[in-house]
Amino acid sequence: MKDTGIPIVHLSRSVNLPGISGLEGLCGRVTPVAAGDADAIHELAAACAADAPGRRAMTGRGLADAVVSRPGRTVAAWLAWDATYSSRAIGLVTLVTAGPPGKPRHSIGWLVVAPSARRSGVGTALVQVAVDEARRLGGTEVWVETHTAWSDAIAFWRHLGFTPPPAPPSVATRSSGPGAS
Repeated sequence: MKDTGIPIVHLSRSVNLPGISGLEGLCGRVTPVAAGDADAIHELAAACAADAPGRRAMTGRGLADAVVSRPGRTVAAWLAWDATYSSRAIGLVTLVTAGPPGKPRHSIGWLVVAPSARRSGVGTALVQVAVDEARRLGGTEVWVETHTAWSDAIAFWRHLGFTPPPAPPSVATRSSGPGAS
């Protein structure tokens, strides 16, 4: 992973925790991203970029590229659609599966919700779709990472059951045996 100099927090969640509810509210349906969804993805990225002053702007092309698989990295992506305006995407989630055969790691690469749809259950619904897919693929955990400065994002992930991984065991001091003092 490239070091950006920005502190990152890593969180994970078992795929076997109780389900997350959230399809109520503004979200009409969640569908896999299809080839014809590029315009909707670009519009979603533009809405989110306009609402993020001071942060590196998200571009439609960048978000569209994030839903494409590459060698060694499979991406599944879903869009949430507005219940009233069915042609308007209000959220997107990606599930990235990478790693050695038999031991893949499942990570939510992107979770993007339109400013007008935040705090309405759309993000929660999208996360549930990604967690369900990781389970279907045989995964036991789903990982996310976010910037430590984004306290709202950290609170959201923790609310959904994501927790920091346990700290690695510390190196014990030798108290007996050869060479011990």
